[in-house]
Amino acid sequence: MNREKVNRYVFGYSCIAPAFFFFLMFFLIPLIKGIIVSLQRNVGGRMIFVAFKNYVNIFTDPEFWNSLKVSVIFTIFFIILSAGLGLLLSLYLKERRRYYLFIVAAFFIPYISTPVIGALVWKNILADPYGIFNTFIGLLGLSPVSWFKDPVLAMMSLIIIQVWYTMGYNAILFLAGLQAIPESYFEASDLEGASFFQKLRYIILPLLIPTLVFVITISTLYGFVNSYVLAKLITNNGPFQATNVMMSFIFDLGFNRFDLPRANAATMVIFVLFVFLAFIQFRYQNRNYHGLD
Repeated sequence: MNREKVNRYVFGYSCIAPAFFFFLMFFLIPLIKGIIVSLQRNVGGRMIFVAFKNYVNIFTDPEFWNSLKVSVIFTIFFIILSAGLGLLLSLYLKERRRYYLFIVAAFFIPYISTPVIGALVWKNILADPYGIFNTFIGLLGLSPVSWFKDPVLAMMSLIIIQVWYTMGYNAILFLAGLQAIPESYFEASDLEGASFFQKLRYIILPLLIPTLVFVITISTLYGFVNSYVLAKLITNNGPFQATNVMMSFIFDLGFNRFDLPRANAATMVIFVLFVFLAFIQFRYQNRNYHGLD
């Protein structure tokens, strides 16, 4: 190997070294440590190897299945609404450039704000009985709505807030994907007399598959991870555990019950679920997306 090639390799690996260091320190090592802890049990202050007993305990715990059900319901409805409304907003912005920057900023600002601040703002808006929303409908002669005391309404409120928080970000992603589609495709469809829904079905959606897969993958992470902030600050995981999402269950195991092995086991289960869902989504993309040609 000549000196020039060696210098090229040294330069290349030195460029990726910082990223690899952070990957190693903040992902790979904690992942391995989490797997090891999930296979142990704290007995008298000593960690002993118990194989898969923590996983068996997790899978036989009704709280785990309730939290998983709550997270799945939250994530499914959140993805449908956030991705759907984000796509509609991007289609509107693509065709109408008037007030473009104002609309983009108005919908994107929630995403760059701190989730805690957004959660507290919405908690005051929807508070019963003197929140802004209930005060307004009271002026109209309507009864106040107990958003956080009814299980269904509590879940709806968290979904609405999460959609508000992420819709602008999704719209920008979809807008970038739409701008990558050649205008000649739309011009040809106009000459053929295609309707909006025909364009959506045969041109837009097939060519937006990479963007859709990315949005769904990121939104799945938001649905399982970021929902903890909303559930904790707004509904405190209630009422009647109706908004006790998976991250709340794991936090309770690890930091309230001090059962770190079971908390790590639950985390590993969710990690495997994420990897499986991401694999399915990217496999779908590879099978159904054939590029712009």
